[in-house]
Amino acid sequence: MPYENWHSARIRQPGRFVRIRVLWSKQGIMARGGPLKLNPRGGSKIQAIWFKATKWTVAEAKKWLREHKYKWLRFEKAIGKKK
Repeated sequence: MPYENWHSARIRQPGRFVRIRVLWSKQGIMARGGPLKLNPRGGSKIQAIWFKATKWTVAEAKKWLREHKYKWLRFEKAIGKKK
């Protein structure tokens, strides 16, 4: 689902998680995730990484993901303000 002000890179399918919350946020990047259903006590895993569209272009976000060795299942560009 595209977001208004955030580019989103899905790392894992959301249905694999017990719950999803913000894991960390810095410099216009936010990681969301939590414990996996298969191993709920195994610590938190990243489900998606979001990039604030006012700070990151699509190309910059994808470059950051590659540099930090994240492979995404799906990348969605921010849709901008709804009219």
